[in-house]
Amino acid sequence: MRCLLKVVKKDTPIKQIKTSDIEDFKKYYLTKEKPHKLGGVNLNLRNIRTLLRWCAQEQMIKQTPSIKMLKEPK
Repeated sequence: MRCLLKVVKKDTPIKQIKTSDIEDFKKYYLTKEKPHKLGGVNLNLRNIRTLLRWCAQEQMIKQTPSIKMLKEPK
């Protein structure tokens, strides 16, 4: 989640996290300045998705934003 906070403002309520924020997260960590491997970005995406699903189950948010994983070569 700390990785997401580098892209989204730290005071942003979890209810306001959108699919566009997730896409910005992917772009941020795949740039030359912050080079992360696809597996590392996918690991962070899984963690974010898990947290957001838990928030939805606990009725903290209405629904989870769409999170599409990156394709990794075999």
